[in-house]
Amino acid sequence: MSRRRQAKPKLTPVWMPYLRGKLADWLDARHDMEYGRPRSDYTDMLQKAWSRGDSLRTSPMWWISRDMTTLAVHTALHEEPPTVTPPSSTGFVVFDGGLDLEQAPDAPLAHICAIRWVIQYDERHEQHVGCAMFTDDPGVRTLLGCDLPLAPMPRTSMGTISDDTAADVFGRILQAMWALSAEPTVCETSAPCRPSSLEPLPPRMVDDAVAHVRMVILRENLHSPRTGDKDDARPRREYSHRFIVRGCWRNQPYGKNRELRRRQWIPPYVKGPADKPLIAKETVRIWRR
Repeated sequence: MSRRRQAKPKLTPVWMPYLRGKLADWLDARHDMEYGRPRSDYTDMLQKAWSRGDSLRTSPMWWISRDMTTLAVHTALHEEPPTVTPPSSTGFVVFDGGLDLEQAPDAPLAHICAIRWVIQYDERHEQHVGCAMFTDDPGVRTLLGCDLPLAPMPRTSMGTISDDTAADVFGRILQAMWALSAEPTVCETSAPCRPSSLEPLPPRMVDDAVAHVRMVILRENLHSPRTGDKDDARPRREYSHRFIVRGCWRNQPYGKNRELRRRQWIPPYVKGPADKPLIAKETVRIWRR
């Protein structure tokens, strides 16, 4: 009788509970290393949570699809999304395809694919979001001796980016993700799909992923300009790609006779047919006098 082949861990939604547990064990064993932890006088409790895998081991798990990641990063870098209440005091989020930070100030040297956040409050009851970054860079994983598909980001791999800048950039990405995930017109949430019988995964691990991993997926525009009424002779605009329509703030009328006004955030959305790639371009505005 042949022995059942052991599956190799992958950076996919169904593997998230396994990877979270193994990373927590690795952090417990290597707590004396630095991973770009926050350095502030108020963070004694945060530092304690940072150096142990306990908070990671129990953190809610999020998987952000590739297109949703693109929208969240673009919103964080180019817009002012509303400040929302974090969904939990801790969290572990994996971004499909990683974070494209080419337009961010002082981008890190290594590719970042996941973030763990920890919410703490100081003596003045002010909220602080601590972020630990994870990378899928093979060189970093080899350097740290981590045989998992992702590893904690060492401070040396953050490049010239300062701690304050990193906290601002990744804090804004998390805020954008939290704000967009609460917009049903922008995205939808679902559980991971069960793998095929050809992939030898323990049923208990699959059940854990289906029950506890929250996938955030961009709502697609199923309309394609190439389809429709064939008898319609009017010219149709052909899109070569999908693009992001930026969000905005506006004074929303409400109340009796719509006489009152309140500041309302209109979230960004993706325009174009679902069968085209999503390309996030930087907008250049020219002011002519």
